[in-house]
Amino acid sequence: MFIQDMKLLAAPYWSAQGRSRAWFTLTLAMLAVAGIIAIQVRWNEWSLGFYNALQNLDAAAFGYHVVELLLLDVAFIACTMAKFQIQQRLLINWRERLTQEFLGKWVDSQRYYRSRFHSVTYDNPDQRIAEDCRIFVEQTLELGLNLLQAVILVVLFSFIMWRISGTLSFEVAGHTMAIPGYMLWLALIYAVIGSGIAHWIGKPLIGLNFMQQRREADFRFGLTRLREDAEVVALSRAQGLESKQLLAQLGLLLSNYARLVRSKKHLLGINAAYERFAFTLPLLLVSPRFFSREIQLGQLTQIASAFGEIQASLSFLIRSYPQIAEWRATRTRLCSFWRELDALPPPVDPVVRSTAGLKLRDFAPLDTQGKPLFAPITLTLREGERLLVRGPSGVGKTTLIRSLAGLWPAHQGIAELDRDGLLILPQTVYLPHGTLHELLTWSDDPARVFNEEAVIEVLHIAGLDHLALHTQGNWSRSLSPGEQQRLALARALLLRPSLLILDEATSGLDTQAEQRLYEALIDRGITLVSIGHRESLSQFHTHALDIKSNQGVGLTENQPA
Repeated sequence: MFIQDMKLLAAPYWSAQGRSRAWFTLTLAMLAVAGIIAIQVRWNEWSLGFYNALQNLDAAAFGYHVVELLLLDVAFIACTMAKFQIQQRLLINWRERLTQEFLGKWVDSQRYYRSRFHSVTYDNPDQRIAEDCRIFVEQTLELGLNLLQAVILVVLFSFIMWRISGTLSFEVAGHTMAIPGYMLWLALIYAVIGSGIAHWIGKPLIGLNFMQQRREADFRFGLTRLREDAEVVALSRAQGLESKQLLAQLGLLLSNYARLVRSKKHLLGINAAYERFAFTLPLLLVSPRFFSREIQLGQLTQIASAFGEIQASLSFLIRSYPQIAEWRATRTRLCSFWRELDALPPPVDPVVRSTAGLKLRDFAPLDTQGKPLFAPITLTLREGERLLVRGPSGVGKTTLIRSLAGLWPAHQGIAELDRDGLLILPQTVYLPHGTLHELLTWSDDPARVFNEEAVIEVLHIAGLDHLALHTQGNWSRSLSPGEQQRLALARALLLRPSLLILDEATSGLDTQAEQRLYEALIDRGITLVSIGHRESLSQFHTHALDIKSNQGVGLTENQPA
């Protein structure tokens, strides 16, 4: 599963077009790591000459090694900065590609909407796309390069330790025992024991990190929802309920965080003890050889330094366990999200043929039990004709529109309409940020161009010609619900879709504005399907469809307006 997960998350960048540049950049990062390792090895050799010169009171040798140390430090800083710069370049490029893949998967085939009709286990997709992709890429590069550095250092300093630590001799039951390179074996044993204890104590961090990310995202989403629905909450005087729900989410978040802190505290104690003993242990073990003048001060510090490098590299797991736990939780969240999206059933489009107008044959949306929400509909709406759909709230009128748009998961019967020329205006208007001109002229067809006069004309019909056409604005907040609906209808007048479906799209308009806009739609010969409860709507439609819950449907013909 680990290999499959890594392939899934790495393929968008490392196996896609332009991968040669990615691998070249990674090679540069590895060269920077190699430079850092070479300097660390040289530092170990430097300590031998430096401390021997210090012990022997050799001022000339001391000065030479001071200059060498300064040069090594400058080179180390340069390699560290180069590694950081290259690593960040990799991070930016990989995160961009991975985020694009997840965003495309989320938006493709309208999964962002269809997922609500299926049993899914993922939560907070916005956090997974925006935050988890960043965390995964950032920590994968950091952990990967640090692991590479640790492995190479272990190999190199093992050779050094074997060469300089000498042989430990002792007697057991009258027999002389000798352990060559005994400090190397001690460093290996010390690191293995420490890593085992750290893994045992730090294992709960994986699940706790996974849950903490989820709790944080839930709380952040609750705050975002309160900001977006601020006016509705204020008018409903529901701030008490919102506060209660947010505090409950905060309580869950902090409760899990407290458990996370306890686990980190135990792991921190192990790390502190491990690093402290690793500093003093080699000095204590080698010091008898120093006091017996078997080795000089330089050899003592060189052995202690090599021991420290080996145990530090082998203790990569101990030092990085919290980060590894977070990385593993993030990887799990991303892969489960991707697989859940893959597992969503493909959309079932009821439209079997593209045609002008609208044709339905024994058509009805199905509920979760597979039963029709109302009696199947059979009708033919010719080009330029207009249908008013009526019925009590909750009978399934809006669901009928969702099904015709290909958004509802199940239906019976077939439909014929021009899907490419279909435009649906819901009661709540979608108004992204931008200028009014951009909002009005946006189209799926980038080649379609509208002249300025046509845009000004539809704004005049909608009674919005007082608004600045080329000024950026947050129109969903600055315009009233009625003005937003008029803006949406002005766009429909400009686009002239082959089939326009209005779902309570004039509920916020006064009767005069509603009449003016409907007459403009009729003048343009647009085929209309309207859902509404107002009696005044009948005069604008050539047909009426009455849907009654569990009582069938009735189609009547009106006199043209």
